[in-house]
Amino acid sequence: EGLVIDLTKASMIDSTNLGQLARVATAMLNSRGEKVTLVSNQDDINALLTSMGLDDLFNLVEESINGSPSEKIAIEPPSEQSLARIMLAAHRALVELSSANRDRFQDVVTLLEQQSAIYEEAAERPQSSK
Repeated sequence: EGLVIDLTKASMIDSTNLGQLARVATAMLNSRGEKVTLVSNQDDINALLTSMGLDDLFNLVEESINGSPSEKIAIEPPSEQSLARIMLAAHRALVELSSANRDRFQDVVTLLEQQSAIYEEAAERPQSSK
């Protein structure tokens, strides 16, 4: 029951993905009062999830319940501007989880904010016609 995210085939996970997981988990907790189940059987990924404080947001399990239906989600690659916004939101989510994460990622958030501002300024400039 509920949302299940299966990481058993993941070979690595970066900070943007960690932040996106945190955003999903927080949204589910706020909207439905439910924890998302995160399936991961890899010790290094589990240690990373725990060190980032994600074990407080998720029900972490090592194997999926047999017979549970699964649905793969096709994702279109985002534009550079959209990707910058996604990365910024993901890292802000990590910073909000703990003071240790704030120390780890505040410089990244600041850099991504600057990059996002550049994209926004470029989008607001009128395009010159040739």
